[in-house]
Amino acid sequence: PKVIECLQGLYIRKVCAGSQSSLALTSAGQVFAWGCGSCLGSGSSETTALRPCLIEELNSTKIIDISCGDSHCLALTHDNEVYAWGNNAMGQCGQGHTSTPIAKPKKVIGLDGIPIQQITAGTSHSLAWTAAPTDRQLVAWHRPFCVDLEESTFSYLRTFLDRYCDGINNEIPPQPFFSQREHHHFVFLCLKLLSTHLSLAQAGGTGAAVLGQQGRPLRNLLFRLIDSDVPNSIEEAVNETLSVGASLLLPPLRERTELLHNLLPQGPERWESLSKGQRMQLDIILTSLQDQSHIASLLGYSSPADMSEGFSQSYSSDQDSSKSGNIDHFHLAEILLKTLLRNIGFYTERAFGELEKNSDKQQSNTTHTENGPPSHVRQLLSALHKHLLAHCYSNSTVKDHLSVDLLHKHVHLLLQYASDTYRRSAVLLKESLLDKSVTEKLHGILFNSAAGSI
Repeated sequence: PKVIECLQGLYIRKVCAGSQSSLALTSAGQVFAWGCGSCLGSGSSETTALRPCLIEELNSTKIIDISCGDSHCLALTHDNEVYAWGNNAMGQCGQGHTSTPIAKPKKVIGLDGIPIQQITAGTSHSLAWTAAPTDRQLVAWHRPFCVDLEESTFSYLRTFLDRYCDGINNEIPPQPFFSQREHHHFVFLCLKLLSTHLSLAQAGGTGAAVLGQQGRPLRNLLFRLIDSDVPNSIEEAVNETLSVGASLLLPPLRERTELLHNLLPQGPERWESLSKGQRMQLDIILTSLQDQSHIASLLGYSSPADMSEGFSQSYSSDQDSSKSGNIDHFHLAEILLKTLLRNIGFYTERAFGELEKNSDKQQSNTTHTENGPPSHVRQLLSALHKHLLAHCYSNSTVKDHLSVDLLHKHVHLLLQYASDTYRRSAVLLKESLLDKSVTEKLHGILFNSAAGSI
């Protein structure tokens, strides 16, 4: 290797080489060439340059990128125009013909008005990338394995998954697959693509709007797969997709709350009847609702975008409509509070039943069973308590009858649960003569109960 003395003192941004020539791009946008043949851009294919020479034909514009193929060259200007020169036997210089060679740089035909961002030259072909469209937000630019972040991409992926997940365990795979293994691998790759696009949408802050109408069918499809007997690789891909895209796939806040009400067990035996997919969906929804802004919205104290989606027909500029919307908010919050209390009560009742049954048997080494409700249930109830109490306290001088009425109703119901819990606890303590094992189990029951949430 030797230093090219002619280029010393110039700030070189990029160099590239073909089979018989080399190019150098300076920070000022000038292009130098050396070697032999038409790639020198001097107007003759017989020329040989033993040291870098400025390509005069490009000197009237600022060049921002260059690329060399085997025997042709490309240059991109700051105005997004593409120039090509050199061997054109395969039409690689984009002049609309195959006459060769092109001895001086010429503008590529057909790219006028197209915002070209990057170029590259192959052996006998050329490629040009356009700049990101301005009509939508694209965060996936130059990301591997990403098609595009728009609804049509998610629609295609859903169509593929819908079609090829149906009968996924059939011994005879659907066309065009020759084996079950090929079929399963295709579904796996579709799920990985979906996960990648959801991750990029999440990172770019595009929100659930990028899914358009695909959110609900994709969510239902994924949870259906969780409940299906699928290979481990596909189950892991589904779990990863749900983990990555949960916030985008979940429904608007109002619909999420109604879904939670329907999914939460309505009795001790109901929990065992929930499918694996329903349990996962319940866990994801409970986790998402603990966001502070969502808690405030559930109580009608703020209105994020996804909450208003559920009320698109209910909200209007007049005062009566606004009042009706607030009542609807509080009715929804009241139902949720009742559902959470009732759900916690089921676990408390079951735990008390087991402890009361065994308290007189002196079985200090009885097998411990998980009697407490999921922690997300208690945490959501606690967060609702804090917001409701804080709002009523900080707005005590304002006539906010809806909040106060909701607080009164909830406290009345909560105290009934707590009173019954304390009464049964006192009876157990008295009958067990403060037996240590009973006391320890009772401590856990009290902590997980509605009384423990006060």
